[in-house]
This record gives sequence, C-alpha cells and structure tokens, in this order.
Amino acid sequence: MKAALRPYQVEAIEQIRAAIRAGKRRILLTVPTGGGKTLTAASMIAGALARGKRSQFVAHRKELIDQTVTAFARLGITSVGVVRAGDKRRDPSQPIQVSSIQTLANRTQQDFDLVFVDEAHRSNAKTYLEHVFARHKRAIIIGLSATPCRGDGKPLDMFDELIVGAKYSELIAGGYLAAPLGYSTPMLPDLSTVRTTAGEYNQADLEDAVNRGALIGDLYTQWAKHPPARTVAFAVSVAHSRAIVERFVAEGVRAEHLDGTTPEDERAAILARLASGETTLVSNVGVLCEGWDLPSCKRLIVARPTKSLALWLQMAGRILRPHDGEIPIILDHGGNWDRHGAPHQDQEWSLTAK
Repeated sequence: MKAALRPYQVEAIEQIRAAIRAGKRRILLTVPTGGGKTLTAASMIAGALARGKRSQFVAHRKELIDQTVTAFARLGITSVGVVRAGDKRRDPSQPIQVSSIQTLANRTQQDFDLVFVDEAHRSNAKTYLEHVFARHKRAIIIGLSATPCRGDGKPLDMFDELIVGAKYSELIAGGYLAAPLGYSTPMLPDLSTVRTTAGEYNQADLEDAVNRGALIGDLYTQWAKHPPARTVAFAVSVAHSRAIVERFVAEGVRAEHLDGTTPEDERAAILARLASGETTLVSNVGVLCEGWDLPSCKRLIVARPTKSLALWLQMAGRILRPHDGEIPIILDHGGNWDRHGAPHQDQEWSLTAK
C-alpha cells in the first residue's frame, strides 16, 4: 500500500477482522461519503493478495469501476482484471477482478475468497442476491455503503454484521470532511397533489410540480446571491434539468446537462470542463449521486424534493470533501433539510429496522 490509512480506517479493518474471527461471513461497513471506503477495501484486498487469496470488487456503474481500478493502481495494486462487457482491461488470470454487476448476471464466475460490494444498499436487488450472495456462499462478502438504508424500507438482512467505520462528527472534527452551510427558499414546490410511489414522490407528478418557470428562475436567483463557484445541480427529469441549464445559460452562466443517456465520452468531457472551471454548473438526473468526486465543487443545488434519506445524503455528500478551506454551500429547493435533517448529522443505522 502506498497510501497511509487514516486511524478510523485502521480501526474499521480491525473490527471487520474481529467479526470474521467471530464467524461472521456477510459484513456491511458504513462510512459517510468521502470517508474513503475504497481505500479501506484496497488495503484488505492487498492483504488478501499477499496471502495468495483472490478478491472481487463489484460495482454497478462504469464510473465506479473506472474509479476503483484507478484508485487501486495509485495504491500499487495492479494485478487487476475488469469484468465488464466490451472492456479492454479484461484479464481473467488476475487474482483481483473489478466487476460490473450487470455483466456478472451474464457470465460464468470464478471463485473468490473475498468479495466487496460497492453501494451495498442495493444488495436487495435480485441481481446481487443471485449473482453475489447465492453464488459466493463460501467467500467473505463485505458491503460498502455511506447510506445503508432503502426508500422501500426493506432491511439489509443479507448481511449478518453492521460496522460503523466512522460518523460525520468524527470526520468533520478530523478535517476529513467539511460541514456545509444550508440555504432554503420560501419558493418551494407545491407537493399537495404529488403521489407517492414505492416510498418516493411519483416521478411524473414531481416533474409537473417542479418544472415551472418561477421555481426554475428562483434557482438562479438564490444561486446568484453567493459568489460564483463550481456547482452541481440535481433535477427531477431530463426536461427539468435542461430547463435549469437553459435558464442559467440565459443569465450568462456556463452550464451543461447530463443524464443516463449521455454518451460516456461526452459525459467525461462535461465533467472535465466542470473540473477545469470552463463550465460553472452541471445539472444532472440521477447520474452524479454515487461515485462522483470533485472536491473543488463546493456548491450544490438540490432542485428536487425527495422522501429518500439515502438520496438526500448521497446528493449532499458530493460537495463535503475538503478543498482549500472552502465551506460547502447547499441550496435546498426541495425542503429536504427540514424533512430529513442536516446531511452531516450522525445517523443510527440498522440492518433490520426501517
């Protein structure tokens, strides 16, 4: 390992090892967004490699796979193959495989001694249950999640041990995360006719409630009250996101849109322009909630209400990594801070309770 672990990461690994010695085989590690779950996993994978063990790291999106491979390489872990359709890094002979869950559903898998599941709050999905938990009955499986909860209330009881590697208060006190300032607005969407579907606001109803000229104009008005800064916005739908970008561009702000259909090379170029400062604002729909990291982005526009605590924490977590002493600013246009509480408050998690 070429990077030193933080004290709480060392302690988390010791807790995981103690759980394994006690007979636990399915362990969920939770650490807030930005707390370094990948580095913690990499340290354990390096240790397993030194003992001749095989490891797999499972993720659900290309960005997460690419970031994991890059992070491993920076730490000197290069004995890595990638299991993803069409990926040129495919090498089944390597003792470490970084795998797309979608591809695993269509491939014959090898046996592994240690399996990590990224964004493990997704583990209740059929693909994970069948192609990770049922397939690797003899392996140690370690889930990683900043938000071990689900909007539908289903428990994460496929795990038999929950380890809290760190809490927000600890990471903020240690300088590993930055506490944000939150700003609301009196111009909130009318949610009185918005139905609830599967524990979340109905998509079509919510789009109708938020995609209105006055509300979109208020996004710019509130944003302009603060010094210009790299900004990420979370919208309800593609139409909503494009309307946000159109309004900011009309005000002379360099803004771009991306969503799940944006081609990979175009998506990378958009985010590179945000990183360089060529673009000031990127509005997205469900793309940057997980696995995206740009510490210099210190402004967040939450242009959507959500009933999901996990989604609220994932969105807010995008801008909490420290950068040059800047204070992250969250512009909450959905009443989420009042609904769920401050995104950096400590949470009490459970594998069984809703």
